[in-house]
Amino acid sequence: GVLARVDIDLRTSRRLVKQLATAIENEGQYECVVPAGLTPGSYHIRVRSRGNDGASGNSARICVDTGCPKPSIHDVTAAQDSWKAKTTHIVQWQSSGEVPRVNISLLQEPFSRRWCFLKFRAENTGQHQCQVPVGLPPGPYKVRVESTANDDVFAEAQVHIVGPEAANPRTSTTSC
Repeated sequence: GVLARVDIDLRTSRRLVKQLATAIENEGQYECVVPAGLTPGSYHIRVRSRGNDGASGNSARICVDTGCPKPSIHDVTAAQDSWKAKTTHIVQWQSSGEVPRVNISLLQEPFSRRWCFLKFRAENTGQHQCQVPVGLPPGPYKVRVESTANDDVFAEAQVHIVGPEAANPRTSTTSC
């Protein structure tokens, strides 16, 4: 049968890296741009049918930016270690390789799986002013700077949320 619409994904051997096209007309070809910020290495393209999940195919191996510096983020620092709700703090970092944009977020420690975005898709300038949201429970946190193009590229620093503005975790109404 004819596959009317397809999805096109960029993948490593283990996982989806980026959706390149979704529900496009199946014309037998598609021109796409390799996303910036990928870790140099081996990838492939997978084309999947929108109407028949069993219909898919993979391209041959594609080598991306081999010989180029691997993207990295390192040396994340916060000007102050203790943060209060509604205050603004400068987060700084270093990067190398292709890291066009970053997400900056907070994670309460230990063992929390809930991230609070401080800035989504910030230009990678090496620093950003972040405002601490109201309602975060006091305690230790990690501030994470992560590449938007490659979630394997990130670095973290420790901070503490303190002060009377921090909410009781049972009554928290934070917007994160």
